[in-house]
Amino acid sequence: MSCPIGDKTIAIDSPTAPDAPDSLLPQLTDDLHQFDFVSVIRALECRHLDKPRQGYATRLADEKLRLSQRPTTGFQGRALESFEIQEKKLPYRLYCNFFGLLGSNGPLPLHYTEYADQRTRHHNDPTFQEFLDLFHNRMLSLFYKATVMLDPAINHDRPASSRFVSILGSLSGRESASARNRDTVPDYAKLYYAGWMGNQAKSPEGISSMVSDYFSVGCSVKEFVGDWLPLPASSLAKLGRSRSEHQLGVSLYIGRRVWSIGHKFVVSLGPLNWEEYLSFRPGSARARELRDLIRNYVGDEWAWDLEFIIQRNEVEALKLDRQCRLGFSSFLAQNLESGQQTRSVKVNSQTLTHSLR
Repeated sequence: MSCPIGDKTIAIDSPTAPDAPDSLLPQLTDDLHQFDFVSVIRALECRHLDKPRQGYATRLADEKLRLSQRPTTGFQGRALESFEIQEKKLPYRLYCNFFGLLGSNGPLPLHYTEYADQRTRHHNDPTFQEFLDLFHNRMLSLFYKATVMLDPAINHDRPASSRFVSILGSLSGRESASARNRDTVPDYAKLYYAGWMGNQAKSPEGISSMVSDYFSVGCSVKEFVGDWLPLPASSLAKLGRSRSEHQLGVSLYIGRRVWSIGHKFVVSLGPLNWEEYLSFRPGSARARELRDLIRNYVGDEWAWDLEFIIQRNEVEALKLDRQCRLGFSSFLAQNLESGQQTRSVKVNSQTLTHSLR
């Protein structure tokens, strides 16, 4: 099983696919010693996705596997004894040599084991053994359930009910179903970056780390970039309307806008080759993902621009037989002939979703 995270894929180990071949059951019956307790139940769960997980069923009839123990006074050298299949019918039965009531390591006195063995072997009466198997099945199912609850990989065999999806989503405020599938960034990517997303203190390192990892390109952030902020009409000072005293340059400004360096930053990508640069053109899928990824992290409070740093040898002069987009993939020849090793193009973040024509 795998999950796409940007330009790479995170593999999640799974013992068998939902449509596993029929060779699994013969392996369990003939070579059970190659498996351990958890891997056997996990493989059967992946084979029967229509059934509840072991230990989670509300009715015993819904379980696909029964966990039992054979009565024996000998010391067993392995955890699993045997695996039995009923003729084209569930449930399967797995005999275990640990965590049971009988045997030399069990809590019951040894004569109970001898009694169960004699009744089953000499009188063909497995009543007492089957009665104890009611407790064995429940105890071993809860033992497996406790293991599954703490294992992210086994949890992800069934993503819809994965406990860790809920846990990681809670760290970044995305636990509820209404917070999922909200934009172009996959939900698994947001969970993958839950450590950054859940941090209330937003930092340039968070942006550069997530962007460079998600898109596999270099990324840096420049803080305190100056820009003009428009003043709302209610904040404009007018002669004859303001009753309070103002001091020019302190509490009074001339004009309808004010200069600020505390609300904007610039995200620089690169150095990029020409194909990487074009993949971020406004309106493209990667441009939308980039905008949504940064927006998920910093929110709508901050303004930011995007700067592309292109390798100098990747930039070509404008030619008649070459398609170009004015202001994005076309450059003046005099600038190309300069000694700079890179070329930079700056794009406003609000235009990343607008397709170029």
